[in-house]
Amino acid sequence: MSRDICLNCGSEKVKRFRKNNRLLFQCLKCGKVSSRVFTFDDSKLTKTKNGYKHFSVGAIIRKENKVLLIKPWDFPFKYKFPSGHIKKGESPIKAVKRELKEEMGFLPVSWQLLFHEILDWDQCSRGIDIHEWYLFEIKVRGKALTSEEVLDYGWYSARQIKKLKMNKVYQYWLGKIGLIAS
Repeated sequence: MSRDICLNCGSEKVKRFRKNNRLLFQCLKCGKVSSRVFTFDDSKLTKTKNGYKHFSVGAIIRKENKVLLIKPWDFPFKYKFPSGHIKKGESPIKAVKRELKEEMGFLPVSWQLLFHEILDWDQCSRGIDIHEWYLFEIKVRGKALTSEEVLDYGWYSARQIKKLKMNKVYQYWLGKIGLIAS
């Protein structure tokens, strides 16, 4: 069970709704509509001296000279690679396998950890701005089956990626693996 808290006034009276294929939140106390709230759920979360920190995983999946990108219906509403938060008691590899199955229906057959970094500038829909990332390169099997979390997906070359609207953190990772200039 999750608990949403308005980032504007701190109220727990928050309603979730979709509008134009986007997940939004409305505070029933102050009336503010936002794409972000502070959410307490089953995600692994720790308090640091600079605020709360989430633990996140991401999957780079290549096919020929292209990489898989998805467009989610929640914040930041921009293209990204399959990714998500690690749940309490879950290992990074278990989390990335779960995210791949949830978002795309893929089964990982092999994986390699590319990077493990803490980023203090990565905003998520749950109101957290610090994330400890585990980025994997994954080989998968199975046919892509999108979920309700995904509006669109595709295999994109470096040239095509430059034309897409992407969140800063995903541009950062694609730059670190040398796919695009960072």
